Amino acid sequence: VAAVLEQAGHHVGTIDSLTCCDGHECHSMADVELTQTAIARYLGQMLANGVTHVVVEVSSRGLSESLLAGIVLDGVCITHIGRDHVDWHGSLENYRQAKRRILDHLHADGVAILNADCQPSMRTLAELNQPALTFGLKQPCEISAELVERYINEQTFVLTAGDESAGVRTAMIGDHHLSNCLAATALGLAYGVELPTIARGLEAVEVLPGRL
Repeated sequence: VAAVLEQAGHHVGTIDSLTCCDGHECHSMADVELTQTAIARYLGQMLANGVTHVVVEVSSRGLSESLLAGIVLDGVCITHIGRDHVDWHGSLENYRQAKRRILDHLHADGVAILNADCQPSMRTLAELNQPALTFGLKQPCEISAELVERYINEQTFVLTAGDESAGVRTAMIGDHHLSNCLAATALGLAYGVELPTIARGLEAVEVLPGRL
Protein backbone atom coordinates (compact mmCIF):
# COMPACT_ATOMS: atom_id res chain seq x y z
CA VAL A 1 0.00 0.00 0.00
CA ALA A 2 2.80 2.40 0.88
CA ALA A 3 4.60 1.68 -2.40
CA VAL A 4 1.42 2.35 -4.38
CA LEU A 5 0.83 5.68 -2.64
CA GLU A 6 4.50 6.66 -3.02
CA GLN A 7 4.33 5.87 -6.74
CA ALA A 8 1.41 8.31 -6.92
CA GLY A 9 3.63 11.04 -5.44
CA HIS A 10 2.50 10.98 -1.81
CA HIS A 11 4.85 11.22 1.18
CA VAL A 12 4.03 8.05 3.12
CA GLY A 13 4.73 6.84 6.65
CA THR A 14 4.16 3.32 7.94
CA ILE A 15 3.60 1.64 11.30
CA ASP A 16 3.62 -2.15 11.39
CA SER A 17 4.89 -5.07 13.46
CA LEU A 18 8.37 -4.85 11.93
CA THR A 19 9.20 -1.19 11.44
CA CYS A 20 8.00 2.38 11.83
CA CYS A 21 8.96 4.69 8.96
CA ASP A 22 8.28 8.30 9.93
CA GLY A 23 8.95 9.92 6.57
CA HIS A 24 12.59 10.53 7.45
CA GLU A 25 13.96 7.24 8.74
CA CYS A 26 12.80 3.73 9.67
CA HIS A 27 13.01 2.30 13.18
CA SER A 28 12.81 -1.36 14.19
CA MET A 29 9.71 -2.30 16.15
CA ALA A 30 11.19 -5.61 17.35
CA ASP A 31 11.56 -4.48 20.96
CA VAL A 32 8.88 -1.77 21.00
CA GLU A 33 5.48 -2.22 22.60
CA LEU A 34 2.95 -0.54 20.36
CA THR A 35 0.63 1.53 22.57
CA GLN A 36 -1.84 4.37 22.03
CA THR A 37 0.79 6.80 23.28
CA ALA A 38 3.45 5.39 20.95
CA ILE A 39 1.16 5.64 17.91
CA ALA A 40 0.30 9.24 18.79
CA ARG A 41 4.01 10.05 19.11
CA TYR A 42 4.85 8.42 15.76
CA LEU A 43 1.98 10.20 13.99
CA GLY A 44 3.11 13.52 15.45
CA GLN A 45 6.66 12.94 14.17
CA MET A 46 5.31 12.01 10.73
CA LEU A 47 3.28 15.21 10.58
CA ALA A 48 6.39 17.21 11.47
CA ASN A 49 8.27 15.40 8.68
CA GLY A 50 5.69 16.34 6.06
CA VAL A 51 4.05 12.92 5.73
CA THR A 52 0.71 13.12 3.92
CA HIS A 53 -0.50 9.49 4.22
CA VAL A 54 0.08 6.82 6.87
CA VAL A 55 -0.39 3.06 6.50
CA VAL A 56 -0.97 1.32 9.84
CA GLU A 57 -1.06 -2.44 10.45
CA VAL A 58 -3.17 -3.35 13.48
CA SER A 59 -3.61 -6.86 14.87
CA SER A 60 -6.89 -8.24 16.16
CA ARG A 61 -5.38 -8.23 19.64
CA GLY A 62 -4.43 -4.56 19.23
CA LEU A 63 -8.00 -3.78 18.22
CA SER A 64 -9.31 -5.63 21.28
CA GLU A 65 -7.04 -3.45 23.40
CA SER A 66 -8.35 -0.23 21.75
CA LEU A 67 -4.99 0.53 20.17
CA LEU A 68 -6.61 2.91 17.65
CA ALA A 69 -8.56 4.92 20.25
CA GLY A 70 -9.02 8.49 19.03
CA ILE A 71 -7.98 7.70 15.44
CA VAL A 72 -10.26 8.05 12.39
CA LEU A 73 -9.31 6.10 9.26
CA ASP A 74 -9.96 7.05 5.62
CA GLY A 75 -9.70 3.47 4.46
CA VAL A 76 -9.76 0.06 6.11
CA CYS A 77 -8.65 -3.29 4.70
CA ILE A 78 -9.44 -6.63 6.33
CA THR A 79 -7.08 -8.98 4.51
CA HIS A 80 -8.11 -12.32 6.00
CA ILE A 81 -9.84 -13.89 8.99
CA GLY A 82 -8.42 -17.38 9.54
CA ARG A 83 -7.74 -19.42 12.66
CA ASP A 84 -4.29 -17.99 13.48
CA HIS A 85 -5.35 -16.20 16.68
CA VAL A 86 -8.51 -18.05 17.64
CA ASP A 87 -6.85 -19.44 20.79
CA TRP A 88 -6.32 -15.93 22.13
CA HIS A 89 -9.85 -14.77 21.26
CA GLY A 90 -11.63 -17.96 22.34
CA SER A 91 -13.64 -18.56 19.15
CA LEU A 92 -13.69 -17.72 15.45
CA GLU A 93 -16.69 -15.44 15.95
CA ASN A 94 -14.89 -13.54 18.73
CA TYR A 95 -11.91 -13.21 16.39
CA ARG A 96 -14.15 -11.86 13.61
CA GLN A 97 -15.77 -9.38 15.97
CA ALA A 98 -12.35 -8.22 17.18
CA LYS A 99 -11.21 -7.57 13.60
CA ARG A 100 -14.51 -5.93 12.79
CA ARG A 101 -13.79 -3.30 15.45
CA ILE A 102 -11.48 -1.54 12.99
CA LEU A 103 -14.60 -0.49 11.08
CA ASP A 104 -15.63 1.56 14.13
CA HIS A 105 -12.72 3.86 13.26
CA LEU A 106 -13.70 4.26 9.60
CA HIS A 107 -14.73 7.76 8.55
CA ALA A 108 -18.34 8.13 7.41
CA ASP A 109 -17.06 8.70 3.85
CA GLY A 110 -14.25 6.15 4.17
CA VAL A 111 -13.91 2.95 2.14
CA ALA A 112 -13.80 -0.62 3.46
CA ILE A 113 -11.75 -3.16 1.50
CA LEU A 114 -12.78 -6.81 1.94
CA ASN A 115 -11.41 -10.16 0.74
CA ALA A 116 -14.09 -11.94 -1.33
CA ASP A 117 -12.22 -15.25 -0.85
CA CYS A 118 -12.64 -15.01 2.93
CA GLN A 119 -16.18 -15.91 4.00
CA PRO A 120 -15.92 -14.47 7.56
CA SER A 121 -14.71 -11.17 6.06
CA MET A 122 -17.55 -11.06 3.55
CA ARG A 123 -20.13 -11.47 6.34
CA THR A 124 -19.06 -7.97 7.33
CA LEU A 125 -20.14 -6.57 3.95
CA ALA A 126 -23.83 -6.85 4.83
CA GLU A 127 -23.19 -4.92 8.05
CA LEU A 128 -21.54 -1.92 6.41
CA ASN A 129 -23.04 1.52 5.91
CA GLN A 130 -19.95 2.86 4.10
CA PRO A 131 -18.71 2.29 0.53
CA ALA A 132 -16.84 -0.99 0.02
CA LEU A 133 -14.60 -2.66 -2.56
CA THR A 134 -13.98 -6.40 -2.78
CA PHE A 135 -10.91 -8.23 -4.07
CA GLY A 136 -10.16 -11.89 -4.65
CA LEU A 137 -8.71 -14.72 -6.72
CA LYS A 138 -11.55 -17.26 -6.61
CA GLN A 139 -14.85 -15.58 -5.81
CA PRO A 140 -16.74 -12.89 -7.79
CA CYS A 141 -15.36 -9.47 -6.84
CA GLU A 142 -14.51 -6.03 -8.16
CA ILE A 143 -10.70 -6.32 -8.22
CA SER A 144 -9.15 -9.58 -9.37
CA ALA A 145 -5.99 -11.08 -10.86
CA GLU A 146 -5.16 -13.86 -13.29
CA LEU A 147 -1.81 -15.58 -12.86
CA VAL A 148 0.21 -15.77 -16.09
CA GLU A 149 3.53 -17.28 -14.99
CA ARG A 150 5.13 -18.25 -11.68
CA TYR A 151 8.77 -19.16 -11.14
CA ILE A 152 10.87 -19.61 -8.03
CA ASN A 153 11.98 -15.95 -8.11
CA GLU A 154 9.11 -14.06 -9.74
CA GLN A 155 5.51 -14.18 -10.90
CA THR A 156 3.51 -12.32 -13.53
CA PHE A 157 -0.21 -11.64 -13.40
CA VAL A 158 -2.90 -9.53 -15.04
CA LEU A 159 -4.56 -7.14 -12.63
CA THR A 160 -8.19 -6.27 -13.45
CA ALA A 161 -10.47 -3.61 -11.99
CA GLY A 162 -13.75 -3.12 -13.82
CA ASP A 163 -12.98 -2.81 -17.53
CA GLU A 164 -9.33 -1.85 -16.91
CA SER A 165 -6.36 -4.26 -16.83
CA ALA A 166 -2.61 -3.99 -16.22
CA GLY A 167 0.23 -6.49 -16.32
CA VAL A 168 2.31 -6.83 -13.14
CA ARG A 169 5.60 -8.65 -12.54
CA THR A 170 6.67 -9.10 -8.91
CA ALA A 171 9.76 -10.59 -7.31
CA MET A 172 7.61 -12.17 -4.59
CA ILE A 173 5.62 -15.30 -5.31
CA GLY A 174 2.56 -17.14 -4.02
CA ASP A 175 -1.21 -16.69 -3.98
CA HIS A 176 -0.96 -14.91 -0.62
CA HIS A 177 1.17 -12.21 -2.25
CA LEU A 178 -1.28 -11.96 -5.15
CA SER A 179 -4.05 -11.40 -2.64
CA ASN A 180 -2.04 -8.71 -0.85
CA CYS A 181 -1.39 -7.00 -4.20
CA LEU A 182 -5.14 -6.94 -4.82
CA ALA A 183 -5.78 -5.42 -1.40
CA ALA A 184 -3.20 -2.70 -2.10
CA THR A 185 -4.78 -2.13 -5.52
CA ALA A 186 -8.22 -1.64 -3.97
CA LEU A 187 -6.88 0.91 -1.50
CA GLY A 188 -4.98 2.67 -4.27
CA LEU A 189 -8.13 2.92 -6.38
CA ALA A 190 -10.05 4.23 -3.37
CA TYR A 191 -7.49 7.05 -3.19
CA GLY A 192 -7.88 7.83 -6.88
CA VAL A 193 -4.60 6.29 -8.04
CA GLU A 194 -4.71 5.09 -11.66
CA LEU A 195 -4.22 1.38 -12.36
CA PRO A 196 -0.91 1.72 -14.33
CA THR A 197 0.54 3.71 -11.41
CA ILE A 198 -0.67 1.06 -8.97
CA ALA A 199 1.02 -1.64 -11.08
CA ARG A 200 4.34 0.25 -10.96
CA GLY A 201 3.99 0.61 -7.19
CA LEU A 202 3.43 -3.13 -6.76
CA GLU A 203 6.45 -3.91 -8.93
CA ALA A 204 8.62 -1.57 -6.85
CA VAL A 205 8.34 -3.86 -3.80
CA GLU A 206 11.20 -6.34 -4.06
CA VAL A 207 11.03 -7.87 -0.58
CA LEU A 208 8.99 -7.69 2.61
CA PRO A 209 11.27 -8.25 5.65
CA GLY A 210 10.30 -11.38 7.54
CA ARG A 211 7.98 -12.55 4.74
CA LEU A 212 8.43 -14.88 1.76
